[in-house]
Amino acid sequence: MSKGTVTQSSSRLLCANNDDRPQSKDLQDLFSALLASLLPLVPHRVRFIKMEHTFLAEDAIRNLGNLKLTQSNRMPDPNNPLGTVVSTSTTTFSMNQATARNLCQQFVDARYIESADGKPDQLFKLGGVWRPTSKGITIFDWFCQSNGLYQEQMSELQCLIHGPLLYLERDSKTDVCHVDRATTEVVFCRLIGVDGRGKKGHLSEGAVGIRMQPERKINNRTYHDTFTGSSVAEWLRDNTTCVDLREAVNMATHFVHYNLIESVNADLVYMNQFAACKLFQPTPVAIYQLSERGQDLVETSSSSRGSSQGKTDSSSAKGGVNESNRHKLEKILLDPTLRLLFRENLRETYCEEGLAFYEQVDVIIRDAKSLLESENKETEMNELLSTSHVIFNTFLAPGSPREVNVNHKIRSSLMQRMTQAQSLDATVADTLKEVTSLLETAHDAVFKLMATDSVPKFLNNPAAESRLVQAGVR
Repeated sequence: MSKGTVTQSSSRLLCANNDDRPQSKDLQDLFSALLASLLPLVPHRVRFIKMEHTFLAEDAIRNLGNLKLTQSNRMPDPNNPLGTVVSTSTTTFSMNQATARNLCQQFVDARYIESADGKPDQLFKLGGVWRPTSKGITIFDWFCQSNGLYQEQMSELQCLIHGPLLYLERDSKTDVCHVDRATTEVVFCRLIGVDGRGKKGHLSEGAVGIRMQPERKINNRTYHDTFTGSSVAEWLRDNTTCVDLREAVNMATHFVHYNLIESVNADLVYMNQFAACKLFQPTPVAIYQLSERGQDLVETSSSSRGSSQGKTDSSSAKGGVNESNRHKLEKILLDPTLRLLFRENLRETYCEEGLAFYEQVDVIIRDAKSLLESENKETEMNELLSTSHVIFNTFLAPGSPREVNVNHKIRSSLMQRMTQAQSLDATVADTLKEVTSLLETAHDAVFKLMATDSVPKFLNNPAAESRLVQAGVR
């Protein structure tokens, strides 16, 4: 049996952007690739005590100097029924020691890792012993599922996850978290303790969200169900995908801005030091309570939603993809709050790969169009072709880790194109046009599939009912 090999490689020199960090998706991928390179995590001594599942700072910095992400898929050769083709995509991240150390500090700031000695002062120092947090392990678990990686130690690490992680939607161009009213209200309800199914523990128990103090005296006045600014910021950093204190403060500031919480004791010293923190201060001195509107929202969100169960979406009852479901899916994908809830629903039902593929190809189509309209962009075009091969190996190659459901004709056309070398008489631009056109066909097919299968299920999701009605989707 003959065997051919198709290899696509790309190397990226990691450079800090204006706010001194990579985009959040790159930060997650870099952390996950680093953690994979450090496995298995073994015990290390901290003050004469062996701490499990830890690693040394020096090992992390050394491994970050040359990280490689490799994906391989073995598939039938489209041109030879008896042959096989191995398609391999390799992406290399290169950086110097100073950048690697700075990146490790960003992992600390994002709460992906923490010092094994338990000190609150979390500065990434050489000679230190570190371990992944619950949040970091969840990020790594998502990465392994996305890339079809099997790690023997993963089951041990999963036992260290102590709660769900809320994925925050971001602007695709600026990477800034969406803080519109509807998205902020979803995050707020999770903070208070209302989970994605409308279930809620008692306010003082902190069953899902932050722990509140039943009674607190401030200036001879008693307040009920209060909490500190630091506890809000800590919860957001530990339980959502925000990557630093600044993002947590921005989200919490919008809790105040949208009248969900109100201050009962401001930290004037912090306010004077940081002028942008007039509405919210992330300190133990700053005390907040639920506003009347916030209380109403929590009670509404936690009330019984049984009436929505068992309903079917009339637009999909006939079976086929109609314009109504397509229109609803377009609305869902354009609305940050609905997209957040839709993504959660897909993840819970183990079918998030369709949305992930759709979003990644969206970027390919947009970038390809921009490059093809420009001149002297061959390097960028080759980089985009390498990214296209990664997407092919992840979502479209037979047996790929997140294989999406597209028809045989589309898959065969993509296999034919992706497993052959660029022809000598074709320019890079011609090849990019052809690859983009094929991916766009698969992109449209996956959109139709989500409209047919995923939208009707999402419309019956109690956690999304209120927002679906507000957005006019149901």
